[in-house]
Amino acid sequence: MAADNIYLDAAAFAYLRGGRFAAVVAALAALHKRGLVVAGRPGTVHRTERYDIEPPGFEHVVWHALHGSVSPAGLTLRPPVERATADLRRQLRDAGLIRPLLPMTSWAPVRNSRGYEALRLCRQEHPFAIDRPETSGDDVAWLVALYGNDALRQLMPAFARAGGLFDKSATDDMVGAEPDNPGGAPAV
Repeated sequence: MAADNIYLDAAAFAYLRGGRFAAVVAALAALHKRGLVVAGRPGTVHRTERYDIEPPGFEHVVWHALHGSVSPAGLTLRPPVERATADLRRQLRDAGLIRPLLPMTSWAPVRNSRGYEALRLCRQEHPFAIDRPETSGDDVAWLVALYGNDALRQLMPAFARAGGLFDKSATDDMVGAEPDNPGGAPAV
């Protein structure tokens, strides 16, 4: 969706709705739909062995930051993801959708009236219906970005629950987290 000639993707709208955790969760949901991420140990996710497709945009950053099993909240603290979410925040500030120079409240940005209106309009462009036909990775990213846990409960409840997408606690299971071991399997 464009906001004053600035294109904002699903990750930016997820950040606008719920902050960096919401952006990471939307990316993980889309990556799971694409077959690139699965639930790991309880409350964590990890990459699959699939490398035949390259995820787009913010999903690409999240996917490359996954080494070993990590909780979604723990993933938000990894430097590449922190830099990417700071960039999302800058995009939203440049589009005039969040209040400039105000600190974030907890994990969420401070939206202004234009931000609320942009979310409302974007939800009109991407309505969420329970009887929705099969969705693509891009559709999943938009639906989770805009509707959060409600979309997760309908589209992928088992993955969301097992992968910790409902939980903002930051745990990091560093099994197989060696950067030169991109598959996430334990090094032996």
